[in-house]
Amino acid sequence: EAYRDYIPVVFSAVVELSSDAAAVARTRLDLVIEGDIESEETFRALPAEPFDAFIFGDVLEHLRDPWRLVKALRARAAPSAVALACIPHVQHWAPAARSRSNMSFARPPRRPRRRRFVSMR
Repeated sequence: EAYRDYIPVVFSAVVELSSDAAAVARTRLDLVIEGDIESEETFRALPAEPFDAFIFGDVLEHLRDPWRLVKALRARAAPSAVALACIPHVQHWAPAARSRSNMSFARPPRRPRRRRFVSMR
């Protein structure tokens, strides 16, 4: 939405798994596809035109096979396309602090669906 204010001619499409979040997104974006981005049916619902940019906001770590999706989207990218990915880092201070304390958790305290962490090391 903020990008649209900056560049009003942008066409924005999003894939959203949550129906509540999809309903909100429909009030702000051009195209909202409700579904699992890793399913073939949802992927086929994306526009056929090449994409100029991909934004993955805390998404890739939740996927079963993020590299498969990235490769598939790369094939749909314009030659000058860019990608922006926001991925939590396992060496963030909170997990480190918990590991040094006597605290224990039956499951991660937040985002129990997270499948992996990515580190640049």
